[in-house]
Amino acid sequence: MGFRSRRSGIACVSVLIGFIWAGQFVVSIPLSAITRGVRRSWPIVDYPMYHAAHSSEEEIPRLAVVGIRDNSEEIDVIPEDIGGGYWYYQVFANAVIRGQKQVIQDIVRMYEARHKFHLVALRVEDRPLLWKNGSAERVQTKVLRGYPLDSVPPNETVP
Repeated sequence: MGFRSRRSGIACVSVLIGFIWAGQFVVSIPLSAITRGVRRSWPIVDYPMYHAAHSSEEEIPRLAVVGIRDNSEEIDVIPEDIGGGYWYYQVFANAVIRGQKQVIQDIVRMYEARHKFHLVALRVEDRPLLWKNGSAERVQTKVLRGYPLDSVPPNETVP
C-alpha cells in the first residue's frame, strides 16, 4: 500500500508541475504580444538586467555623461564618480536630458567636491552599439543634450 501511495503522490506532483508549466506557456505568448508596445513604459526596462534580447542590426543605446571643465577639458563622468551605481547614474543622465536643475546641481556639487575641480557644462551622449553577427560594434555617437552649468555656483571646497 505504501508503494502505491508513493507512486500516486509522485504522479500528482508531476501533473501539478506540468499544469503550472502549461499555464505559464499559455499566458506568456499572448502577454508578450500585448506588451510589445507597452514595455518601453515599464520603469525597470532601462536597467541592463531587464533589457530585451537584441536582434541582428539593432542598436543598443548607452547613455554617457561628459563633464566639461573650465579649461575646456572633457571628462567622462562614470557611475563610480557620482556614487549610487548604475541606476543613480541613469537618473542623473536623464535629469540632464530633461534639464532638471535641482537634481543636476546636487550631483554636480557632490562630483566637484570628490574630484576637486569645477565643471562649466555637461553633455549627454548616446554611444550605441550595433548588434551584428553575434557581437556588438560601436556606431556613431549622438549628442542628446548639452547643459551649461553657469547657473551652478562652484563648490566652496573646490580650489
